[in-house]
Amino acid sequence: MAKTSLATASSIAASTTSVELLAQNVSRLEDTIANDSTATLYVLEGTGTASSTNFTYLVPPKSDEFGLNYYVASEWLGPVQGAWSAANGAARITRRST
Repeated sequence: MAKTSLATASSIAASTTSVELLAQNVSRLEDTIANDSTATLYVLEGTGTASSTNFTYLVPPKSDEFGLNYYVASEWLGPVQGAWSAANGAARITRRST
């Protein structure tokens, strides 16, 4: 992975309907998504609708406490969607880019 000192943190409130967690980013090195919710977060790489039946990765509740965060690889430059099984908490996102 390339080295960087540029990182931006943000939060996206949990929603049971699909929301954009990360926009397309051609400068992406690696993004981290932690699920700070008691509900499951369904993450979808792409422009579709994230749901319990349409997802790339399932992030368990309180993922940061157990080291089970989702890492968006530098090879994926497109958008990332998310939806939760219940609307509480948030996704805590750190974007690393050039």
